[in-house]
Amino acid sequence: MKTRVLILEQQSYWGGAQRVLQTVLDTLRDQIEPLVALPETGDFGCDLQKQGIETLAYPLGTYGSGHKSVRDMMAFGLRSVFCAALLAREIFRRRIQLVYINGPRCLPAGVMAAWLTGRPSLFSLHNTLSRRADVMLASRGAARVSKLIACSQAAAAPLLKARPALAARTQILYPPAEGSPSRTSRFEPQAVRKSSQFVIGMVSRVTKAKGQHILLQAVAGLKPCSERRIVFLGAPAPGNVQDSGYLSSLRQSAVEQGLADNVDWAGYQADPHPYYDAMDVLAVPSVCEEGMPVVILEAFKHGVPVVASGTGGTPELVKDGLNGLLVPPGNPEDLGRALERLQFEPGLRARLAARARASIDQRFSKEHYCSTIRDLISELCASSAPVSRVLDWTETPADVPRLRD
Repeated sequence: MKTRVLILEQQSYWGGAQRVLQTVLDTLRDQIEPLVALPETGDFGCDLQKQGIETLAYPLGTYGSGHKSVRDMMAFGLRSVFCAALLAREIFRRRIQLVYINGPRCLPAGVMAAWLTGRPSLFSLHNTLSRRADVMLASRGAARVSKLIACSQAAAAPLLKARPALAARTQILYPPAEGSPSRTSRFEPQAVRKSSQFVIGMVSRVTKAKGQHILLQAVAGLKPCSERRIVFLGAPAPGNVQDSGYLSSLRQSAVEQGLADNVDWAGYQADPHPYYDAMDVLAVPSVCEEGMPVVILEAFKHGVPVVASGTGGTPELVKDGLNGLLVPPGNPEDLGRALERLQFEPGLRARLAARARASIDQRFSKEHYCSTIRDLISELCASSAPVSRVLDWTETPADVPRLRD
């Protein structure tokens, strides 16, 4: 009999965490019966429905990048409480056995829903939290989950520092290098071809924390070269005004810095994998604390060397001078010098590429990741002592409203 799992997603569009989740769903479809809760309509939810995976909407709200005011945080707290009540109703009604929380934004609602219903919970942390308020909220919520899996040592560190007792229920589980792409891939092979140009690729959501502006500044500071080309894959989060404005500023900056003819804006690509074959190097110029960028794993899998900011979990995979190059975050001069080295030192590029491919060992395999998730689900559901239990699952509170399918 399949295990009934409620999976809480914090966004409804495709990203690294969603590709990892899709891999889990593909691999464990014979063991689990998933119900995926999403905060809004989006391409990820549509793809899940096309696969026959049941989804439902819960009003968590959309994510906005940038500073959060006290009012914003209070509104989010109230929405989380309301979502928890709605989710608890669905847990009772559908006899859900486990709450799988896929990201920190849905952690408060997921923890409360699991607590109300006495179900075990599994929290998957895909990013490194750096803001004090985020760390405080997440560490408090994580103290209530049955198990925490973090994508890197760096991602787990802030929560463990804030609440050392979490170490007993925390496990480091690196994401798989072969995450499943979107089912709605529209890639045309002739759209990207390897040429005599030196191609610098960047695969990321378009948002300031990812550092697209740093890459443009780095290339603009180099001696002009017609054979140098930058390919940006990615788009702003749907409906995010700040990210859309940032993309407009990037396009204008490329023109002002004389790079318009050297930059391709490929936009969002449902399946980025074919593009790696057109790259000579992948740039990851993040100015935020990364968890474990899936794009680095994908590039290494394709034998593409990486130049990345040495932040968050990135140094756990990229070893400077061995399988890639690390540069200080927010430093376009150092990034430019590293890219220039790879362009004009083909021997270095080939050596790093070979070692990059060899770095993808068993820790980053799909089999290891999914078997670990399967074992954790079985272990938590078999436990005779869930974290808490305040209501019997045969009870369905009449005052809890139905969730929208």
